[in-house]
Amino acid sequence: MEIRNERSFQEILQDIFKKLEQIVRDEIRLARTEVAAEAVRAARAGKLVGAGAVALFFGAWFLLLTCVYALAIVLPMWAASLVIGGGVAIIGGIVLMAGLGRFRRINAAPPQTTESIRENVQWTKEQLHQRLAK
Repeated sequence: MEIRNERSFQEILQDIFKKLEQIVRDEIRLARTEVAAEAVRAARAGKLVGAGAVALFFGAWFLLLTCVYALAIVLPMWAASLVIGGGVAIIGGIVLMAGLGRFRRINAAPPQTTESIRENVQWTKEQLHQRLAK
């Protein structure tokens, strides 16, 4: 007994495009969720970088001012400034690098959405090939 599909080619294509439309909407929803999560991570990293920069500025200023005068007792003023300024710059650089390291770990491309889109494209191709082969 032969079973015939009573749907026309046009109906099949309309059905495929409706499903594709729903898939695209779902993908956009997923992408928004993933991007929002990454934005929160970026904000946290930005706060660290900002805090490190402010600490670097004030620390350098006050330590240079205080310690340069203290070291100027045993060293020339230029040598005391060089020693203290170099130390503060190293500490500030370490804090800044820690914040930038967190920025590098942020994934800008939402991995779940990317994988899901690949799967959907593959599924769509398979469906079209199956329908066109009939």
